[in-house]
Amino acid sequence: MIFRYNRLMKAKANVFSIFSFIVIISTLILLILLYARYDDEKSHMLQQQKLDATLIARTSHIQLLHYESILELLGKQLLDNNNYKNVKKSKKILNSLLQLNSEILGFGLIDVNGTFLALSGNLDVKKMPNIKTKKETRISFEKALYSNIMIIGRTYYLKPAKSWVVPIRKTLRNGEGKAIAVMTAGLKIHQGNSFLESLQFSQYKNSTTSIIKDFDKEHKLYRLYYDHSDKISREKIYSKPLPKKIYVSMIDSLKTMQTQTQPLSKAYSSTTKNEWGETVLAGIMYDKRYEIFVINENKISFLYNKIFSSIKMYLLIYILSLVIFYIFLKYVEKLDKAQKNRLTFQATHDSLTKLPNRQYMYEHLKSFQKGRDSFELLYIDLDNFKNINDNFGHNIGDEILKGVAHRLEKWIDYNSMLVRQGGDEFIIIKELEQNNSTAYYENIIKDIGSVYSVDNMEFTLGASIGISRFPVDAQDITTLLSLSDMAMYEAKKQKNSFCIYANKFRSLQRRKVEIDQELYSALKKDEFYMVYQPQINSDGTLYGVEALVRWDNQKLGSVGPDEFISIAEESNIIVELSHFITKKSAQDIYELQRDLGLTFHLAINLSIKQLFSQNFIQTLLEDLKLFENSYELITLEITERLFIEDTKHVLPILNLLSEKGFELSLDDFGTGYSSLSILRTLPINEIKIDKSFIDDMLTDKDACILSESIIQMGQNLSMKTLAEGVELKAQVNLLKSQKCDIFQGYYYSKPLRKDDLKNFILNQTS
Repeated sequence: MIFRYNRLMKAKANVFSIFSFIVIISTLILLILLYARYDDEKSHMLQQQKLDATLIARTSHIQLLHYESILELLGKQLLDNNNYKNVKKSKKILNSLLQLNSEILGFGLIDVNGTFLALSGNLDVKKMPNIKTKKETRISFEKALYSNIMIIGRTYYLKPAKSWVVPIRKTLRNGEGKAIAVMTAGLKIHQGNSFLESLQFSQYKNSTTSIIKDFDKEHKLYRLYYDHSDKISREKIYSKPLPKKIYVSMIDSLKTMQTQTQPLSKAYSSTTKNEWGETVLAGIMYDKRYEIFVINENKISFLYNKIFSSIKMYLLIYILSLVIFYIFLKYVEKLDKAQKNRLTFQATHDSLTKLPNRQYMYEHLKSFQKGRDSFELLYIDLDNFKNINDNFGHNIGDEILKGVAHRLEKWIDYNSMLVRQGGDEFIIIKELEQNNSTAYYENIIKDIGSVYSVDNMEFTLGASIGISRFPVDAQDITTLLSLSDMAMYEAKKQKNSFCIYANKFRSLQRRKVEIDQELYSALKKDEFYMVYQPQINSDGTLYGVEALVRWDNQKLGSVGPDEFISIAEESNIIVELSHFITKKSAQDIYELQRDLGLTFHLAINLSIKQLFSQNFIQTLLEDLKLFENSYELITLEITERLFIEDTKHVLPILNLLSEKGFELSLDDFGTGYSSLSILRTLPINEIKIDKSFIDDMLTDKDACILSESIIQMGQNLSMKTLAEGVELKAQVNLLKSQKCDIFQGYYYSKPLRKDDLKNFILNQTS
């Protein structure tokens, strides 16, 4: 089982962060709207409480004026001719008025000492208390003696009537203004036919109405009436003063607004707390004549319930919208996750075999290494695979590669990683077996070597495996790859075998390090020099030369390009070295052409790093400025590996070079992975047949056929063909028979220094 890729790419914007942001913003907006609604409803409710208080206060004021008139008229009637002394007659008078005013409990005439002189028939005078001495009635009675208007007394429980009453009193005076008697009545409360029960005008069902008054010298507030007294002890409501600071701020505000001429103040509303600690919205109005405060209030919870009732549908819709949006985001996230998984898989897996690629390997190696003291890296390269591709096409080759991948998967478990390196190369990273058995490598080679059946054809191939081990051989993946690659090339010398990197390779690695170190100072020390290998037309005339760099180091001696070029590419020195090669060879050949009066081509190899370097075109043109008017004499050699790296980047550059007049040569043709597609898309002028074909063409029929096919292909595409590595007369004759255009190799000349090249040309042209 392949070591699976589990980490998702980080999203540019996490969907649930977006959801949280939207929830926060929408909730804030909702809260703002709710607060605006609350504030509007609160203002409306306060206004309504004020209107209700105004209506109740005005209605009660008119009714109290009516009662005051009744008391005054009734009192005068009883005093006239001393009618009150006639018990039967006085009862008749009082009872008749009692019948007309059912909200009145009873009438009575009292002398200035508080004794009842006359009483309505429904009350027993013997059971009635002395008004002047009774605590609840004394203060209001004394106040009535000195007042010319009706006085309202404290609400108290009248035992003879078994009822709570609000006493009203009107003093009767003689012609000299002296108080001679007090007419009194008791207003019913908490009965169906009581006056005060009819004072509930509010549109809000839960509103409560209170009438309060201060009676004693300490200015304590007492309730005259409370319309929700059935829920609370009436003794507590009427017998005890209201706690201090209850309604104080509202009462003070009323006093600042009242006028001298108006009997009723302007109504006032506010949010306050009642004596039970409940927050209420209250409207209040003051009756100056009767010194009472009419209060209409409603609990703020009613406001909350009212608002909630009106918006609960919107809240439900809001919540449902968030839920739906959340579900939508989850669905989007699911799609996004699936898409990311697809893109991640595409980015980290080979499209043909579906195996992890190099990017996957580099990203997951650290997690693979975690907890492991050692592991080994197997670099697997297929033997003879190129021949299958060249002879049977890439479709067949692709099917075989998929078969190889399938077979290799059988040798992988959850502790291993299988990677397609590219082309016909695979990598296995696995735990190092303690018994050092080689059976694993042998079995892989045997399995890969089994027959492959594709399109009713059978194919066999081998595999060469190079093995390096962590941490014995190296401690980083780049070095391990290099070492296993080195071991694989050793195995490839025998083919269908494996090679474990060992001490015998350490000298090679040490030399590589030494070369790498010396490269940094080689240019400054002027250790590089140029040689030129002639390229000969089929008719024997000079076509041109290929510029080749050589290096003589004081410490290492002569170092071949097959050693230092690849190291220079790895260390990025290749860009600076390429700059030297281009400039130096252009100067040498320009001087030779000037001195000899001849023109011929100069071929210069372009490296991958050079082509991808910054300002490549500008630097190249500057280095070749001596050929500014004859770029057609410059042939730039490229390899197919360039197009494996980045075709989209390379093609525009090559097209621009072609437009400038440069000729382009495809080096090592036939050794890459996409030769035919490259020939169709690139502005190629020349094909260089790889030396490996030339070496085998006299003994290997397939190699001979391939070289002939390449030459024929070049002719069909109007491209020149150049055979490199020509060393034998027989090779020349065979290539000429195949109509090859240009030849290069030791058969004609080894690479020459500038002066030697000059002599070679002179001898050839003489």
